[in-house]
Amino acid sequence: MTLWARARRIWLLPVALFAWTLLLVLVRDDVAKVPQIAARGTFSIKLMNFVPLIVCIPTMYCMSRRLIATETTAARAVAVVDRLALLLLGVSVAGLGFALGEFLDMPTAVAGGRNTVMVLGLALLVHSWYGPIAGGAAATMFVMVSIVTGLAGDQRPYPWAVLLMESTSVVAAVVAAVSFTAGLITMSYRRQIPG
Repeated sequence: MTLWARARRIWLLPVALFAWTLLLVLVRDDVAKVPQIAARGTFSIKLMNFVPLIVCIPTMYCMSRRLIATETTAARAVAVVDRLALLLLGVSVAGLGFALGEFLDMPTAVAGGRNTVMVLGLALLVHSWYGPIAGGAAATMFVMVSIVTGLAGDQRPYPWAVLLMESTSVVAAVVAAVSFTAGLITMSYRRQIPG
């Protein structure tokens, strides 16, 4: 497993998780004015909506690093180890978001954990078919499109803009769980694509 950890550069994931936690605590409920595509002016967006990319992009990088010949002949199922590492990452993100929400009275942290799990699941889905660069790009585009076009008014997201929903939204929690689960399941198919 040492070779797996070195090849994947798995040490980046705890670093990304630490940076994610730190930024989530720093931005809290801070908002930024974001222009809308529609001619309605600008709306306030919580900065924590950008935070999922801090975990997602390094994860795509780590999962793209492979030793193809070694992994195909390995005695251990490398895809299973990858999925376990990703599951641990997803549980850590959701758990940290919930803990920060409870102990620091930060509802945005709960939403931040949920959103990160959702975006990571989407990135893993795209990564399975089109590779790591496309997975990272899909995650980034999903965040940006949701932020730029997802609001009907100040802090009022459209029903499809799940990323912008409140921390108490059951729909957003279910979508995040389904997205992440689907991403984990499709990890076994990524071995068939280059990169």
